[in-house]
Amino acid sequence: FFWGVSQPLIPKIARDVLHIGQSGYGILIAAEGFGWMLGSILLSISPKLFRNSKSILVCIAMYAFSMILFALSGNFAVSIICLILGGIFHLIWWTVIIIMLQTLSDNLHRGRVIGLFFALTQINGLGFIIGGWSGENFGIFITIISSSFCLTAIHLIVFMISRKFRSLRT
Repeated sequence: FFWGVSQPLIPKIARDVLHIGQSGYGILIAAEGFGWMLGSILLSISPKLFRNSKSILVCIAMYAFSMILFALSGNFAVSIICLILGGIFHLIWWTVIIIMLQTLSDNLHRGRVIGLFFALTQINGLGFIIGGWSGENFGIFITIISSSFCLTAIHLIVFMISRKFRSLRT
């Protein structure tokens, strides 16, 4: 959900903050995709480093931080770097969660767990709507900072409250 909040604001930042036009927007989106590619390479090179609950927390915090820097930068080159880093951390976070769901679920419930997870990911669309609306009504920076804070806070709260989550490893 909170990832979806920031995504409709990327074209708005390209147009209203960076003033880079359609080609510049395309470069920003490609930068995020390049980050996803780098994240998948990094994850495949060192899977043991990331397959634990601490990496989930660190990656989501770094993703949120990169999105805040992106929203505040006002510089095209810095924005590209922020989106590359955001793509890396988002990909690792997302992939590790899916790996953990698949490997930690028992055989009897694995299909249900994965099915429920992917059904719940459909609320990303609601995040897009809320992100666009919030960006127009409250501003780009408040929207991205709020969604980044909420995303990190949820993970941090679960990490602090749940001993089982803190000890997860695959």
